[in-house]
Amino acid sequence: MARVLTRSDEEQTVTVIEKQLAVADPDGDTSYVLRLLPEKKVTQFQKTHTTRRPNHLGQMIEHTDHDAVAEDVLDWVIKDWTGIGARDEQGTLVPVPCTRETKIGLDPHIRKALIDYASRNQRVEVAAQQASFRPAS
Repeated sequence: MARVLTRSDEEQTVTVIEKQLAVADPDGDTSYVLRLLPEKKVTQFQKTHTTRRPNHLGQMIEHTDHDAVAEDVLDWVIKDWTGIGARDEQGTLVPVPCTRETKIGLDPHIRKALIDYASRNQRVEVAAQQASFRPAS
């Protein structure tokens, strides 16, 4: 399956099959709809989770809650998925909804690969746009 980029409300999305990610034992039936991750979005999350507090000398220093930033980035990057399921009491596979809590519950290697993919593709898209720019004569 080829990657499909769409444009909606200033955000670009890409659909990626788990096999396209650099993870061990990928599932070919699982796919993710990812938002491409612009650097300004990461900066926005960092500002949200950065506070100023005094250190032991009374000097004000900034402290960033990097875990909260990572959770916000993951929640924003993953827009939707298919093929993620859990077994109920009868052993039937039931689709798992794409919520913040279930996104955070994904395997850490998959989470990292998804964020890397969304970040890398954003840089590629920007580079492609810049390369195709032709100044007016």
